[in-house]
Amino acid sequence: MYPRRAKARGITGAVTVEFCVAPSGKPRDMEVVDETVPGLFARAATGAIARFRYEPQPAEVCGVRRRVDFGTGEDLAVTLRRQLAK
Repeated sequence: MYPRRAKARGITGAVTVEFCVAPSGKPRDMEVVDETVPGLFARAATGAIARFRYEPQPAEVCGVRRRVDFGTGEDLAVTLRRQLAK
């Protein structure tokens, strides 16, 4: 979900998160490794990644990095699905 404070002020940004993907496809052990606006989008980015499911794997995969962009011109759910599916 786009942070209300950022949306109200028209603030955009991006967060890069590193995490593991469990054999079930569930992301875990998330760590924010970069933020364009410190503290503003990290919670929303990790929450979005936590809800995403990857294809099941035979073993855990760690070191996965995804950048989540927060912009005001596109529906956030559409943006996140596109970015996380890469």
